[in-house]
Amino acid sequence: MFRIVHRRREERLFAPLLPLVEGHTVADGPGRRAVEGSHRGRPLRAAYVRGDALFGSGSPESAALETHMFDLIASAVPGAADWGVSYGRDGSGLGARHWRTVVSDPELEARLLGAGVMELLDAAGAFPQVRYEAGLARLTLRKEIAPRRVPTAEGFAAQLALLDQVVALNFAVNPPPGLALGPP
Repeated sequence: MFRIVHRRREERLFAPLLPLVEGHTVADGPGRRAVEGSHRGRPLRAAYVRGDALFGSGSPESAALETHMFDLIASAVPGAADWGVSYGRDGSGLGARHWRTVVSDPELEARLLGAGVMELLDAAGAFPQVRYEAGLARLTLRKEIAPRRVPTAEGFAAQLALLDQVVALNFAVNPPPGLALGPP
């Protein structure tokens, strides 16, 4: 009985978001729901996530926090290499918090920084994180939504707009193999 009530509650929470992505709710693990749909012709999945470790295990202090995050995962996003941007402390969990890139190609990192990826994310507030996985053609945008589990329709629309900007930025600085970069 609890699972049925919980599922209906989650479906009600997601209901205002569904028209924005022509979506529907799906099971996302025991007792959890997610939204699947499409945005700008790309498959999209949106889901609540507890914690903030988009890049590995996260820092020791983040594991103890009850952070409410919301992921937008866009598929069919072309690109050549993996990259990511997050805000936090380095792996030790000590020291000042700052924006950091997770990228193995120094030229791609320079293009990302030159295109203003950190300024774009900083302007969005709540320190969103981005992870692009070239092998899966998948871009994940994670943003804190505390104290909620699901953003408002307005917050979701803003997160979709930010996702559009990050997808465009990825295409500009990280084009798929076979497409040349434009003039510097």
